[in-house]
Amino acid sequence: ELQSNLFLSPSFNPDEPGELFPTNWTATLKISHAQRGRAECLRRVELEAPQLVELQSNLHSHEPWFDEVAQDGTRFKIYTVDGNQVRTVQEVGEEEFIGCVLCSGPSNGQVKTEDDCTVKRVTLFVEHADSTRQSDTSRQYFVLLETQEGTTVLTDKLANGLTTWTSNPTEFQRRATRAKVLRSEELTSKLTLKDIRKVKVAASASAPASQSRRRRYAEAVLRKALGQADNLNLKAPASAGAVAAAGQGSRPRSVASAAVSKPLIKTYVPAPRLGGAAARPH
Repeated sequence: ELQSNLFLSPSFNPDEPGELFPTNWTATLKISHAQRGRAECLRRVELEAPQLVELQSNLHSHEPWFDEVAQDGTRFKIYTVDGNQVRTVQEVGEEEFIGCVLCSGPSNGQVKTEDDCTVKRVTLFVEHADSTRQSDTSRQYFVLLETQEGTTVLTDKLANGLTTWTSNPTEFQRRATRAKVLRSEELTSKLTLKDIRKVKVAASASAPASQSRRRRYAEAVLRKALGQADNLNLKAPASAGAVAAAGQGSRPRSVASAAVSKPLIKTYVPAPRLGGAAARPH
């Protein structure tokens, strides 16, 4: 109990856990020190019951940057969600539960949700589709959204027609190594993830999606993030000619199409790593 109380205190420092904890504990740092927040600057945030339930249900989509086990088998984790530290405890044989949420800014009684995060960069990728995720081996387009608060979201449309929306994706680096950056832009429009999520909602469908439709979805997300008008019918099935054309050739087709008023593609290499320098155009 003493360990849990200390771990859930703002004074707990993952880099120097203290004598109550095993000496071999070390923080597995997966994000920048700035995103973690300094321990002495952290303050507790009180959540309403609905906020806590929502946070608990979405926690599985995030990867902890601190994950250690005490001598009695109790597991302690720290996540970063929407710029806040979320600390959890899991006793032996019990479910993981959120013990506290800590923020590093002024206390105003409010917690930013993921939807409230402001998008600062959008990057469009193309890759050879993974047969474990797709029903074919054609090219797959996906978009990475990076926010000012440190949250990232990866979204794409799958061959089965469903659209994904993954927060802080652990698979991004793996996919990026075999992907090509088509366009990457810093944003000044102050759009939030909630604004861009509307494209995902509009594109949701259970019908199979051709490569052409998957590309158009990624293009629509890019357009939304750039603040451009979108006149694409995301739910309309692709024509037979478009489906046939999508499977031809060995090079990626331009994302620009007859429905797009101006080209969206700029070639960038290499694919950027999260937290790294922005890709530069040739």
